[in-house]
Amino acid sequence: MSFLETLGKARAYLRQYGRVSLRAIAREFELDDDALEVLAAELVEVQGVATREGQVLTWTGPEEGAAVARSDVVVIIVPAL
Repeated sequence: MSFLETLGKARAYLRQYGRVSLRAIAREFELDDDALEVLAAELVEVQGVATREGQVLTWTGPEEGAAVARSDVVVIIVPAL
């Protein structure tokens, strides 16, 4: 599985559970320490959909099905089937 595929699945996992330890994410997606840090940075710093408190990520992004405004474009997020 590519990093971007893993990122998408980890994002959905975090959205579903709301608050997840980095250790649980590493185990669920079989990530080494470097990949886990990159994934956490992507979710927190780049995408802005999570906060990090020590070894825990908390979902702060939109709820499923919510409309998100980005400049003049509206993006509707729907769950994958």
